[in-house]
Order: sequence, then C-alpha cells, then structure tokens
Amino acid sequence: MDDRDQGGLMGTMSVARSATTSAGAREIARNFLEGVVPTIASGAADTVALVVSELVTNTLRHDGDTCTLDLTAYPDSIAVAVHDGSRTPTSMPTRSPPAAPVVAQRHTPPDGSHMRTATGQ
Repeated sequence: MDDRDQGGLMGTMSVARSATTSAGAREIARNFLEGVVPTIASGAADTVALVVSELVTNTLRHDGDTCTLDLTAYPDSIAVAVHDGSRTPTSMPTRSPPAAPVVAQRHTPPDGSHMRTATGQ
C-alpha cells in the first residue's frame, strides 16, 4: 500500500513480505527504503537494515523457518514488525531501554501470533 501525498512528501507507505533468511529480509528492507520519498539518510537505512536483520535472525532461530516482515514508512519514522506463526507465549527479559533511538518490543496481537516491533527515527 502506498499513500504518498501529491506534494512529494511522504505519507504512509507499507510492505509485508515473507522472509526465510536475515539476508533476504535485509534485501527486502533495503528495496523498501529505496522507494521512500523523501529519501532517508544512508545511516538511517543501515540502522533499519540492522534492526531487521536482528529481529528476523532471532525469530527464525527461536520460532521457525519463516516469518513475515512488515515495514511502514511514516513522515518522521520507519516502523519494523516481524511476525512469527507461533501461538506459544514467549517471555521477554526485562531490560532498561537502549540509548539509541531504536526501540524493539514483542507483544501478542489478538490473533495469538507473536510480533516483534522496532521503531526509530
């Protein structure tokens, strides 16, 4: 879905794709980010690719052979969500928030699947 406004400023733009490797997920993320208008800084794109890689790696390692990667571009941020198909609750360790502006969390949506999300500016 692509909801960019006519003035060339980015509205909301989303993509959902299946991923079976972290390298494939990074490629999906980079391809998505190439279409974001206005273009985001390469350092920010690298950060998003790193977050995607970490979330997908952990999901594949602990929850199965495939996951769904959702990327959404907002005017001031990029949201990353990684879904697995497991219905078994997983506990997350409690930690203080990271110093970087990227925040990752895991929660269980109403359908019972698990989702890891990360957002940053």
